[in-house]
Amino acid sequence: MGTWADSSLKYRQPISIPVFTGGGATTIDAEVTLPPDWDVFWDNILSNFYDIKFYTADGSTEIAYKRVTGASYAGRTLQVQLDAIAIDDQSSTSLIYIYFGNSSASSDPATTPSISSAKTGYIWIGRPVRIVTPTFSSAGRSEPEVVFTKEEGEKIDIWFDLRAILASYIDPYNGKIGYEAIKRVQPKSLNSSGTDDTGRYSADDTYFLNGYASIRAIAGNNNNDFATGLDVYTTNGQTIKVRCLLKIINKLPS
Repeated sequence: MGTWADSSLKYRQPISIPVFTGGGATTIDAEVTLPPDWDVFWDNILSNFYDIKFYTADGSTEIAYKRVTGASYAGRTLQVQLDAIAIDDQSSTSLIYIYFGNSSASSDPATTPSISSAKTGYIWIGRPVRIVTPTFSSAGRSEPEVVFTKEEGEKIDIWFDLRAILASYIDPYNGKIGYEAIKRVQPKSLNSSGTDDTGRYSADDTYFLNGYASIRAIAGNNNNDFATGLDVYTTNGQTIKVRCLLKIINKLPS
């Protein structure tokens, strides 16, 4: 989802940057390690790294970056530091994109920005499991329709497929169908009174795929139910609240 920033680059992948220090809009620096087992990336970039760029979620702003010393194409080693990323909330996980794949790139987009107090960004390359597909109408339901269970000590990822509820172009732009993107998400674990408990999820373990976002549920007491999910803020200014029902059940014989 989201407007495709550069038509010369064939691929992109979202990067999640958790920032849970509290506060409003600011700019942050970030550091991202490219996974060595990400074949789509390593098989489609130039050995000099000249065809790698970073953009904001809406595709409007290129993000300056530098490569950390030790980058090696042959060794599949690359760490980058990103400069002055604008975020509008410091109690969320924000999304930016890495773009790559242009065999004709002839100049190095990396620069030498000064990086300070960098947050850690993550690229998720796994397949989503425990998927919730939100609908436009819950038909008068007073609780989430999709239900998952876990034991007290389990830590599980729950993914929300948001593609159907994000607006898209009627016609392509830059050769791609995109438009509205996830800008940031806030994880939630709500009891029956709507009170959020941050101890029931791992805020730093919120990840993105193209059109998907996840929450990692980590706690809860036996025989308790929670509305678990995300508040999704989009590049078009929507706030979409997606939930599933999470039941905490210790599966023991009677």
